[in-house]
Amino acid sequence: VKRELYKAIFYQRPLKSQKGLIGKCELEPGKRRADLALPIVQESRILQAINHLVLVKADLSSHFLTISEKEILYDELQSVQSMTYAAVRKLLKCPKKSKFSIEEGGEKNILGNKTRAKLFPIFGEQWDTMTPNQQDAIVYDLLHFEKEDSLIRHAKKIWGLDAEQARQVSEVTLEQGYASHSKAALHKLADAMRNGMAYSTARKEIYPESFETKEVYTKLPPVDKAFPELHNPAVSKAMTQLRKIVNNMVRKYGIPNIVRIETARELKKSRNERKDITDKNRANEKARTAAKKRILEEMNLENPSRWDVEKVLLADECNWTCPYTGRGIDMQSLLGSEAQFDVEHIFPRRYLDNSYINKTLCYSHENRHVKKDQLPFHVYHHGEEKWNEILNRVRAFKGRLARVKLDRFLTEEVPDGFVTRQLNDTRYNSVLAAEYLAMFYGGRSDEQGTLRVQSLAGGITAHLRREWQLESLLGGSTKNRDNHKHHAIDALVIALTDVGMVHRLSDAAQKASEQGTRKMFVAVQAPWNQFVPSVTSVIDAIKVYHQPKRKLAGPLEAGSNYSKAHPGDKGKDTYRIRKPIANLSKGEIERIVDPHIKECIKEKMRQLGAKDAKVFSDPENHPFLITKSDEQIPIHKVRIQISGNPRTIGKEPRERNVLSGKGSNHHAIILQTLDKKGNEKWEHHIVTRMEANRRLGKQARAAGEEVFQRNWGPNKKFMFSICANDYIELDGENGERILYRVSKLSAKQIQLWEHWQANTGNDDRTYGAYGNCVAATDHFRKRNARKVRVTPLGEILPAND
Repeated sequence: VKRELYKAIFYQRPLKSQKGLIGKCELEPGKRRADLALPIVQESRILQAINHLVLVKADLSSHFLTISEKEILYDELQSVQSMTYAAVRKLLKCPKKSKFSIEEGGEKNILGNKTRAKLFPIFGEQWDTMTPNQQDAIVYDLLHFEKEDSLIRHAKKIWGLDAEQARQVSEVTLEQGYASHSKAALHKLADAMRNGMAYSTARKEIYPESFETKEVYTKLPPVDKAFPELHNPAVSKAMTQLRKIVNNMVRKYGIPNIVRIETARELKKSRNERKDITDKNRANEKARTAAKKRILEEMNLENPSRWDVEKVLLADECNWTCPYTGRGIDMQSLLGSEAQFDVEHIFPRRYLDNSYINKTLCYSHENRHVKKDQLPFHVYHHGEEKWNEILNRVRAFKGRLARVKLDRFLTEEVPDGFVTRQLNDTRYNSVLAAEYLAMFYGGRSDEQGTLRVQSLAGGITAHLRREWQLESLLGGSTKNRDNHKHHAIDALVIALTDVGMVHRLSDAAQKASEQGTRKMFVAVQAPWNQFVPSVTSVIDAIKVYHQPKRKLAGPLEAGSNYSKAHPGDKGKDTYRIRKPIANLSKGEIERIVDPHIKECIKEKMRQLGAKDAKVFSDPENHPFLITKSDEQIPIHKVRIQISGNPRTIGKEPRERNVLSGKGSNHHAIILQTLDKKGNEKWEHHIVTRMEANRRLGKQARAAGEEVFQRNWGPNKKFMFSICANDYIELDGENGERILYRVSKLSAKQIQLWEHWQANTGNDDRTYGAYGNCVAATDHFRKRNARKVRVTPLGEILPAND
């Protein structure tokens, strides 16, 4: 029974194999990329490195390594995991004051054969007598065996190791990840590189087809066909939208002669600037290496994850003390099986800043139940003593980011429009977009060698936009990100920037930096006369396209379970829900079901001089009930009565009451009705995502129900349906037609914004007027509403309703 119970509680089925997600080799079609730990991968990496090494002497003369030097270094690297370049120079007896050219970039080490370095001490000479297939089989076993005892038995039975050797090999952790090519390709390339041939030369000789012009397309193929190995959903979505817009453009205007793409790369920097960046990168790498070493020594974890390393770096920064609670941190409580500290985001996660600069550590309970998704200032500043203790701990932070993080702790409101740039995805998007669009020409250059797909740095675009006075088109003297049309202005600048201008501006930027002048570039003349007026008319006419949100996947309800129905006043049922007392609003305090608990909470707030329940963020402030036996029972959560009307879903044990939550409304139906006097009136009916999914069921379809239901009974005429990002045209104040985008749907109102508006998260809106939001649906009728659709090219067409 004990074994059965243990299995029922702790059994976990094996994770599904992810080998189908391993990338394919671009040189050997259909074959997967090889594991980094395989001997051929380790050897190929060594050969590629030593064939590229260039020794620079004190007199600045340089040469590649000789054949004998390569052989000596190759043999040494087969036995070590890595070597410093200083050790390489000593091994090869290089002249004094000589250096390898690669060291100028800050490189310190050359990688060795990590697999052989770990396994040779265990297998001995037997390892070198094995065939490549036998060595590969051992590597695969070490990579894929999950249970240590199973691996030990396998090592004894199949590999012929004794008990001690089997134990040692079970503790070996090999290099994770995958090479760029398959085993088959690497074997061919390695044969050429063993003769001293550079990787690029070997590839061109063995796989010349990889340098040839590829198939030319007249329209972009689907993303999954163009990039079958792409598994990043954000990038895949971006490429899908790119395909939709570009194919529409090509269908109307034809394939462009030149494509220019703005990348996330920076402009050319001075030598000192590049050195500063390199030095910082090397310092970060050194700190991460030291953290890994410490984790290995204290936790016996040989290959820690990047998150483990980040936690240790954050602990060093905050002096191994939780800045919020003052609790001491050690390696076991930080990374152990029962870790007690979370990586915490100073600016809440909703602002999408997942960079190191926005992170610190926090005691798990404090992070999940007190600080949560809020600014530190909002949670703690009301308690002066605790707030000062937190700030003093933050002021003691170490490192170059200490001041920045202190500023974030002191921030009362996150700046408008603050969102992380998601730079990694942006860079990947720009590189992939260039490759995607190059399919029109068989490559970035066509058969005649003309560069058809060109890349521009973002800094150039920003400078030319200012120089050509285009920022004033959207109001103000700086880029107006509240107006989606700023993307079109950037696109215009990119289209007008040729390669020659890029080189001129880049050189000018470097010279200005070296001279120490404030101005970054020289003045740039506008492309033609009357440039700004002609651009203004085009920008004004643009209609911004948004992808309508009609998918049924998403939240069905708010995610909280409510109580069963309780009889209320006037025969109306009421429902209840439990909430932590720190999360209560003033109105919810009045709706606490138990009068004794309500009074206890109010009395405690009076004692603490608190105006709201945020004072209960500190568990020490929680009130308590006193029983007849004088026992104190702390109050952490309370039952409150809600004003909504939950819906019952599920059956028997799964039956529960739920309410619609944020984002769970799918669409609204606009209906024409008649009031008591027979006058025409418009109203709307909200259809939740749960209801829309129900209408897809067999019974609903058999009864003739539709997701977008048209039949609503007598005296109700279906006008149209609207989802988020649908478009509606309304009369303006002066009779002109204005295009609006549907932003939010609720039972009380439908929120609209003009199509070009980007900053729709504020509350600056006018109800029932000619502003951004319409409160009453009947206002649609008064302004002659018409549902329309906008194509990816900005054309306004009648809706399909």
